[in-house]
Amino acid sequence: MANCGDRKVFTQKDARDLARECKVLVGNLDIISRNDTDDLNFDGLEEVKGSIWVQSICFADDKNAKEKKDCPSWEPVKIESSTLRRVGGHFVVRSFVPGKAGFWNITVPRLRTIGEDLLLNDEQLEYLDVTDLEEIGDVDLDVPNLNTLRHEQLRSVTGGQAPAPGPIAGNFVVRRIAVDNLDSFLKPNISLPNVQIQLESGMPRVTIGYAELGSLVLGAPETNVSFDEVVFGDGNTQALHIQNFTSYSEVKKLVREPQLRDFSAGMFKMDRGSLHHWELPFDTLRELRLLDIKCPETITLPPRAATWSNFTLQIKRGPMKLASEYADKDGQRTKTWYWPEQPIDTIDLQDVSIDNAFL
Repeated sequence: MANCGDRKVFTQKDARDLARECKVLVGNLDIISRNDTDDLNFDGLEEVKGSIWVQSICFADDKNAKEKKDCPSWEPVKIESSTLRRVGGHFVVRSFVPGKAGFWNITVPRLRTIGEDLLLNDEQLEYLDVTDLEEIGDVDLDVPNLNTLRHEQLRSVTGGQAPAPGPIAGNFVVRRIAVDNLDSFLKPNISLPNVQIQLESGMPRVTIGYAELGSLVLGAPETNVSFDEVVFGDGNTQALHIQNFTSYSEVKKLVREPQLRDFSAGMFKMDRGSLHHWELPFDTLRELRLLDIKCPETITLPPRAATWSNFTLQIKRGPMKLASEYADKDGQRTKTWYWPEQPIDTIDLQDVSIDNAFL
């Protein structure tokens, strides 16, 4: 009688036997790469009700492998299935011997649902095909060499219960990645608690198409990341609310799509980053915090700011010259700063050049 409960797979024979015996695996699937593991094909397997744990490890019977750095090297492995459609739990790929072995290719194009989180942490991973993936719990990507991503459109992020250590439920976290386009993950018109795009080398363009975000974080305090454009709205998004938007990055331009009718934020904080073209795209903003930023010298607060209430402005150290509410543009004197006409909660200006004409 076939065992369709928990299974461990080390070789292609193990994978072939599993796929032949079980269309549905009711337990967990452990895929373990070692120095005798070839590419693994799971055609025939349609559903794993538990979790898929993919890992490369250094075995104790490698006599010289007292530490990870002493593990023998072997060829990275490809995992594929043209029939897998659903994973009820987690889908986790980890390499515990960085730079030595791992998984270079994960191809599961018909996979539609991951009940919990997709967590990829493997320096060897170069190719990921999840073309049909629509529903997921969380996403956490740390794959610095992933240069090919095949994916159509994420439609639901349910917020699974992540394994420790892992992402907080409802997160979309990108730590390191080599592809330059994440639109299929960032443009669904849905609500999501947290999005973090940390990266190491930046990205030309990031499009945020969610309807509501608890927090959006670009970069991290210890990185120097650059984004040419951060675009809000994808042509289908009519309203977008971000509770907290924090950038530690160099952002060359914030772009608001014309179809986005309502764009509000609780707080926008630029911390040790920079913004080259400073025109705030928000219809409503409660807090503006600029901390140790590199540029610009001038800031524009748009006419709609006159309706903002309980507004907080904090500027701490930077090259800004807050001399006037007006600036010369194309030879004409233009008002570029509109103070809220409603009650202001806080004004906190430290180590900033300011004239009375501005206040």
